[in-house]
Amino acid sequence: MPDPFDPTKLVITKAQAADRAAQQLERERADRAQQRQQRRRLKPTPREVTRGIAHQRELARDTRNYAEAWYQAIRNWKEDTYEVPAPAGSGRGGAVLLTSGTPGMITCAHLITPLGRLVTATEAGRIITTWAASAIPVQRDQGRLLERLRQGHGLASLLDERGGWNRNTSSARAYAAAVLNLAVILGDINAEVALESLKTCYDSVELDK
Repeated sequence: MPDPFDPTKLVITKAQAADRAAQQLERERADRAQQRQQRRRLKPTPREVTRGIAHQRELARDTRNYAEAWYQAIRNWKEDTYEVPAPAGSGRGGAVLLTSGTPGMITCAHLITPLGRLVTATEAGRIITTWAASAIPVQRDQGRLLERLRQGHGLASLLDERGGWNRNTSSARAYAAAVLNLAVILGDINAEVALESLKTCYDSVELDK
């Protein structure tokens, strides 16, 4: 039976244990070094921080300006009226539909928006009226804001002449959300980007300038 207290085996066992401890210590050191390197990579440099702030400011400014363009379009409610030929058989008994304009022509009125003739004025008005009567609180509130705006009420502008939102920031942002939501429903892809930015961009006074 091997002697468990054999001095040679005890020395070998002790050396093996020391080797394992040294290897474990080396692995822990390597792990800590890797973690420090990852933290350094994740931590932005001062230049990156400055660029990030500048980007957020530009994004916030573009969002405000786009919301303002739609805000004024709804507030002023200008229509582009023109005539198109009436489709065959559009009248009773196959007769050509007559309007108050040129006989045989149909008068169309499109709402002038930042994207031009995006939708008929009738359709835009119908959406606003539907929202104002909605059972969904947020949609109803936005519909009522849009109705007020369409009648010429509300803020003169969403923007402060010195930069940033109107001093009544909460109202400005509420109107901005309403007009951008309407723009999205009317098919404006750019408004989707602006609306998302409105939800995520910084709210600080400094970044709003």
